[in-house]
Amino acid sequence: ADGEIRPFRAADFEGAVGINPAVVDLALDGPWDYLHGENSITNSGIYLASQAYRIQVEDSPAAREQATQAFRSLELVFAMGVAAGKPGWMNKPYGFRPSNQTSPDQYLDACWGLYRYHAVAPGEHRRKIEAMVAAFADYWRGVDYTIEYFGPAAKFGNDRGYQNATMLMLNALAHHFTGQAAYRLEAERFRDLADWMSGS
Repeated sequence: ADGEIRPFRAADFEGAVGINPAVVDLALDGPWDYLHGENSITNSGIYLASQAYRIQVEDSPAAREQATQAFRSLELVFAMGVAAGKPGWMNKPYGFRPSNQTSPDQYLDACWGLYRYHAVAPGEHRRKIEAMVAAFADYWRGVDYTIEYFGPAAKFGNDRGYQNATMLMLNALAHHFTGQAAYRLEAERFRDLADWMSGS
């Protein structure tokens, strides 16, 4: 009300059907908590990109401060993966807690923000971005492009569409930042499998 931005509350979900957090061992206080942080990675990445563009137009302390906050959000989620022994794992932090769930589209938006910000970021942030993006590519290759999202495991390493485009981008960006041939070769492998460039 009156332009207020606030967290969801239990009362907002009275009479609503929510997800069953027991399906994937999510630590939620209730169905409202599922929406706290569910798309944190995507939102932070898109907002980081917007602030990077803003810095290019008007390099102000306010734009820098907002970019730093968005970048810090991605750093915090990245740190959750490191703490779980899975560097490069960007979980969906449901309820602002580490979870065992993610989806590759979250990486797409994070990388857009990180790439755009890299061009205007201070040196320390640029080095972190380079390491984070390489870790993203390493993580997915290391688990053979396997994901479990609210159900049985699925592999998408030979995907020709949407997941292909995301992983091609990840590996191309990792090669861009590191120059390592392994990332270029993996990007080329995804490119050669792809059919999304000529279809839907």
